[in-house]
Amino acid sequence: MPLVNALNVAALLAYAGKYATVVIESEKQELEVLRHFQVDTAITSSKRFPKMVIGDMLGAYTGDDDTTGNEIVFSDRELKVTVGDFKMAIDPEVLRNTFAGQDSKITDGKIPMEEAFIRYYMRQGFAQFNNGVFWKGDTTLANTTPNKAKRMMDGLEKDLLAAIAATEIVPITTAAFNSGTGWGAAYTDGNTIQGIEAVWNGLKAPYRQKKTHMYLSESVFVKLIDQYTRRQSNVDYLDSSSDTIILKNTGGKCMVHKCFWLGDSQRVIAANDGAIIVGTDKPTFVSDLKIQERGYKALYLSKMVAGVRIIDTEAVSCNNLV
Repeated sequence: MPLVNALNVAALLAYAGKYATVVIESEKQELEVLRHFQVDTAITSSKRFPKMVIGDMLGAYTGDDDTTGNEIVFSDRELKVTVGDFKMAIDPEVLRNTFAGQDSKITDGKIPMEEAFIRYYMRQGFAQFNNGVFWKGDTTLANTTPNKAKRMMDGLEKDLLAAIAATEIVPITTAAFNSGTGWGAAYTDGNTIQGIEAVWNGLKAPYRQKKTHMYLSESVFVKLIDQYTRRQSNVDYLDSSSDTIILKNTGGKCMVHKCFWLGDSQRVIAANDGAIIVGTDKPTFVSDLKIQERGYKALYLSKMVAGVRIIDTEAVSCNNLV
């Protein structure tokens, strides 16, 4: 079978116009941070999230209506979103005599290469956001290639560190995590379970009564599973392929998540449901995909509007490791 010429740019444009929204929505479902946090899809610039705290009111009956006047305290925290974009250019000549050139046509009964290009493009954009920007983003970084994606927005780590510096969140001290060694009678206990439970107990009692999510990097999550397993002397006690488990002794209220967005961080974060919110301006999380002919190339363009904010610092606990 003879190899064909270059990529059909006209087919790319036609396919994107018809199916791009469906493909974007499909790939967005794989964006890990959107599964871990509540998302507000109606923030075009910023939004304030108010909190009202009612203090002590109950006392012995006195027959009068005197109050201290400070029973209610209002506060709010603002979630700001910023705009980023991702771009990709395809030079048809680079793809000449390749599988891409050969398959770049819409044929009944098979997935066209046009869809594959769109999927890879969106998947890579979402992956960069999930694994680099969401946690480590910092708009003040120098404009260098390694920092290009991170400069899109201020990530969760930056917000957490600011809350710690303001003593709004006081980290729980935990030693470096280890899962112990040996099995059965030869088992020497580790400290990962104790450290994780300490972060949970760092939440005040009213907050431990609410649905809570705990976020662990993959390495810490694996140590937690390993220690549970060694304690039971049973390699099948817990399936380490699971991405979420229920933390014991929490009455089923604390879900522990394995988070690739945390990278290799040793930071453990516990937060009530809704205490941390991701903001964007539309349900698809990105603007509609645009594909333009630019000289000899096909140029892919998309904007992403995003932000993250700790909305209720009292409902968040973390450890001191980084």
